[in-house]
Amino acid sequence: MYRVIIAAQPQKYLSRLPSTLRFRILKSLYEYADSDCLSWDVKLLKGWTNSTYRMRVGNYRIIFDKNDVLHIIAVQKIWPRGDVYK
Repeated sequence: MYRVIIAAQPQKYLSRLPSTLRFRILKSLYEYADSDCLSWDVKLLKGWTNSTYRMRVGNYRIIFDKNDVLHIIAVQKIWPRGDVYK
């Protein structure tokens, strides 16, 4: 089980989204943090740090760092698919 920390920029972006979409994104993130299942659509990002991953939720991408020692998931970005990698 991991603890989820969301940075200020992703929190601000989430607050502007419709409530159903916001709920879907947060639900997926917290379910991933609570499970040990490997069937999630989460991939390690190349060209970033060794602990930076992306999670796909519909047309949105969640970029986060995962610390296995401290059991923390630190969310850095939440953006639509085309804009998140810029």
